[in-house]
Amino acid sequence: MGNPFKDLRERLGLKVKDMGLIAGVTLGCIYKTEAGEPAEPWRYALGLEKAGLVVAIDILEDYAIWRKNVQKSKRDEARRLLEGVA
Repeated sequence: MGNPFKDLRERLGLKVKDMGLIAGVTLGCIYKTEAGEPAEPWRYALGLEKAGLVVAIDILEDYAIWRKNVQKSKRDEARRLLEGVA
């Protein structure tokens, strides 16, 4: 499972700028959300819901699961690296 916001944009075949216009959010908001930063995914989700593209809570729940999986993967990777150093 990839980032649900990025997956949606790519499925629609839209550029970041176009998605920003549709959702009524800044490009920075989209870039941060697609990079996995927790800053403003809710703003993006509400804009997409207003445009009739998603149910905000659904995409936010998917995003939270995706972020949790990425964090776990990064932690596991860091542990493996540390084990190799010790």
